[in-house]
Amino acid sequence: VLSLEERQQIYWFMINFCSATIKKGDLDFLKERHHLYTSTLEDGIWHIGPYLHSSQFILIVQNALALGLNEWTSTFMDAYVKELNPKMRSSLKNLGLAYWHFAQADFESAHNHWIEIDSPEDFFFGLYYRVLILKIFFEKSMHEGLDSYEASMVNALESLRFYLSPTRNQN
Repeated sequence: VLSLEERQQIYWFMINFCSATIKKGDLDFLKERHHLYTSTLEDGIWHIGPYLHSSQFILIVQNALALGLNEWTSTFMDAYVKELNPKMRSSLKNLGLAYWHFAQADFESAHNHWIEIDSPEDFFFGLYYRVLILKIFFEKSMHEGLDSYEASMVNALESLRFYLSPTRNQN
């Protein structure tokens, strides 16, 4: 019998394999990755201690939305948000809702949920946060005109560049 840590490691390898295969263009592995997530949620595979891992929560949301599973995603978020670390719960819920609304092409609601997110401390959460606002501004600029979002997009790009800079924490 494998320990929880050993099972987590095996599932991380399988998820990473799916991700690498998707990056090579085989989008059928989105379904495989979704199956891995859904078949292991009940077992606590994606938990770190008592909480569902924040990155896994967002990756599950992103993956399901990429498959067009909007209703499933909404049900998942409602069911599992309570398993997130209470310190990050509200922000992660808003990030998930921002992704959900973005997938519905409701960019204004996506932006409104994004605004409700506290500044993320987790690196990947911060990365998702910054990339999503760029996507929101881009889509809004395509629908409302580039001029109205040009400065916002430049600022968001600069924020992302600084966030990814290797020297940002050297003060």
